[in-house]
Amino acid sequence: MSLLQWYCAGQPVAAPDIHRAAQFGDGLFETMRCDDSGAVPLWPWHRQRLRDGLLALDFPIDTLAHVDVAMQHFVGGNDSVIAAIDATPQSGLKLSVSRGSGGRGYGYDDSLVPLVLLQYFAAPAWSAAPLVVTVSDVRLASQPLLAGIKHMNRLEQVLARGRVDACWDDCLLLDQSKCIVESSAGNVFAWIDGGWQTPSLAQCGVKGIARRWLLERSGARVSDLHVDQLTDVDTLLICNALRGPQLVSRVDQLDLPSGRQAQVTEWQLQWQQLFCRR
Repeated sequence: MSLLQWYCAGQPVAAPDIHRAAQFGDGLFETMRCDDSGAVPLWPWHRQRLRDGLLALDFPIDTLAHVDVAMQHFVGGNDSVIAAIDATPQSGLKLSVSRGSGGRGYGYDDSLVPLVLLQYFAAPAWSAAPLVVTVSDVRLASQPLLAGIKHMNRLEQVLARGRVDACWDDCLLLDQSKCIVESSAGNVFAWIDGGWQTPSLAQCGVKGIARRWLLERSGARVSDLHVDQLTDVDTLLICNALRGPQLVSRVDQLDLPSGRQAQVTEWQLQWQQLFCRR
């Protein structure tokens, strides 16, 4: 077995010629940080978000059970994976679920059997360097049926990143009312008016795993954050499952203070400890 494997009904299969995730973005994915033994410490949280997405997209009820079998097979007894992890201790695992292959058009029925793709990759090294970001001119559309889940239709993020110059680490994405929703690759937290705040994701955006982790520790309130409020922000951070929380030092030409830097640094260390097992 290689570091990439397809599964159907929990069994390894050859790569499909065509499938609905490739055709229509009809699927979900999870990008997960592994510990130095190759396990995924936050798998229960990723699994819960995946379950929510499968329900939202009306996937067959047994899809999650097939994902569990594939995960156990791929992560539990793969000599190639073990060798790769020994060579590259900082690794990640991408899990993709497609509704399946067959048929034409957007419609689907019970004859489709979901496909699972698992792939290990080298994760980014930990970094405490602050980020410099820009505000994207791509506005996120409102679709509460898809809000929160990590579906495969990421065209808004693709467009946003494609318009960002290489000098920027990331870009902030706004909704149609110019409220900050997230960045192209993570969730946003801001210290403003004496407390932490993170944008509501009721209409669009992804409920990130690192966001959930920080919500438990920060006591952040969930509410709208208009882009014009950035001048009132004392500390801004972006977080995702691969990198954890990272400070933002500048948004376009606005230099940001970092009054809560010590707290963010402590969170960074706590996050990194989750992935150290040896």
